[in-house]
Amino acid sequence: MKFRYILAAMVVLPVTLLAAGSQLLGWNNLGMHCMDSDYSVFSILPPYNTIEAQLIVGGKLVTNGSGYTVTYQAVVDASGSLNSTAMGKGNYYSYATALYGAVLGPEGGLAGWNMPGTNNTPQGMLFEATNHPAAGVATPVNWWRAEGIPISPYDDARNKNPYPMMRLIAKSGSTPIATNDIVLPVSDEMDCRACHASGTMAAAQPAAGWVWSGISERDFRLNILRLHDEHQFLQHGALY
Repeated sequence: MKFRYILAAMVVLPVTLLAAGSQLLGWNNLGMHCMDSDYSVFSILPPYNTIEAQLIVGGKLVTNGSGYTVTYQAVVDASGSLNSTAMGKGNYYSYATALYGAVLGPEGGLAGWNMPGTNNTPQGMLFEATNHPAAGVATPVNWWRAEGIPISPYDDARNKNPYPMMRLIAKSGSTPIATNDIVLPVSDEMDCRACHASGTMAAAQPAAGWVWSGISERDFRLNILRLHDEHQFLQHGALY
């Protein structure tokens, strides 16, 4: 993982205050979220970015979300790049049901939080007083969360941009009181082709030979599965 990815995730643009004494702090929960570049053979990670945000009103952290809302939507970055939709940016939605057992609608995320879509519709976040309990102990967090947003590193013009931006807007009732623009870093660069692409490393060649599929994103994955099946056969005398 490149250090610049981690650094970019930590940078939050200056808060724009819409009400005196109100500040909205937001962040992506990982330095860089990785996703697969192809889902037609197997999957390591789905598109799954998570936003967390805390609201400060009158110098105090909001610890009760009643009366407040926080939403996210796409925003144009300094280069003019906008990433509002998950559709038409790879084959994830063609295989999500087979891989993850999820029936997803357009823009749908595995945990229920969606991309804003081409209309850039603001998406609501969930207020949580505590996070998911670890070992039965819940930790106070007092944040708004949106988990598993299916954002990819391709903007709406289909240009690659691993640092897409989202705008968070906090409201008291229907009145906007604070906003912040944050980055949702995402990369589809993880792959195993250096060793497993057909014709590369002899030690990784399946006994049955390289697949030579002709499609680079599928080829190394098919070689990995061929090796996996051979291992299973040697260990257990059968593929399954």
